[in-house]
This record gives sequence, structure tokens and C-alpha cells, in this order.
Amino acid sequence: MKRRTLIQISAAAGLAGCRGPDQAVRARLTEAELALLELVCEQIVPTDEDPGAREAGAAHYIDRQFSKRLKAFPERYRQGLAALDATSHDVYGRGFAALTFAERTALLRKVESSKVKQELWPHQPSRQFFAIVREHTIEGVFSHPRHGGNRDLVGYRMLGWEYPEPRGQNRYTDARFTARGKEE
Repeated sequence: MKRRTLIQISAAAGLAGCRGPDQAVRARLTEAELALLELVCEQIVPTDEDPGAREAGAAHYIDRQFSKRLKAFPERYRQGLAALDATSHDVYGRGFAALTFAERTALLRKVESSKVKQELWPHQPSRQFFAIVREHTIEGVFSHPRHGGNRDLVGYRMLGWEYPEPRGQNRYTDARFTARGKEE
């Protein structure tokens, strides 16, 4: 093999692995799954006088965390979202996305209390799936924005909080100290 061919193959392989920042983060759920998850999150923390889970980016937070601390959850979400949509078809004759807000709420209450056909939920109990999504949605709405949720600080504003002072490297507030912590 010629050296030029080897370099071309290596470069092509390297570029195939490159992704933009958003693509690298969103490698876990498909667009359809993410859209469905966003609707579920919006039911858990709906928009009212304050922005809700959709505006906070809770579904994107969850999707982002699949490549971090929620590595064990992507398949559970995929299976749960598929079961939720199947349950929606069973109860209403159409997918979850086609339901009204009130119908989505009623269906999620059934899912939460396991009052759905359990054969549509072969991988995990519906109640367990709902509990996981609720917990992660709340994290996505109220966690620190550096984790991918709480977009535009909507969760903090909902609670009446100011943006918290960062901790860590820049923990010195005394005017005698620089950003690196050395006395001037």
C-alpha cells in the first residue's frame, strides 16, 4: 500500500469519527424518541405562568446525561417510550404525540399507577419508567445549567433564585486575590 493511500484512509477514518458539539452530545436518542420524551417532560413540569420542562431543555438534559452519569438508562428510555406510545395507541387509538394535553395527562396517570396493559410493558413496569422520567425531568429543570438543563435559568427563576455563585477554582471573593487564588 502506498503511503498516500494510507494517509487518505487514516484521514477519512478520523473525519468519520468527528462530530459537532451538539451531535456528540445527542448520540443516544433518535429525533422521534427525543420529541416524544420532550412531550412527556412537558407533562411533568408544564408551562404555566412560568416556563416548563420544554423551555428548560429537560429532555435534552436527559439525552446529554446518557453519555455521562445515566449511561445505564438509554435502552430503558427507548423501551419505555415505545411502550408508552403502544399504550397510547391501545387506549386512544393514536400515538402519544397526537393526544391533547388532557389526554396525555390522563394516560401518564394510568402509566404512573400501573393501570395499563402490562403486556405492553415487557421490559419494565410502567410505574418504574414513569418514576425514572419524573426524577430526571426534575433534575433537568432545576439542575445547574452546566449539566445541560435549566436552559436560560428557568428553573432557578421559577424558584425565585438568583444565579448561584460559582464554586471551585474561582472560590476567592476577597479583592486581595486574583482569579488564580494568589495574593496580589
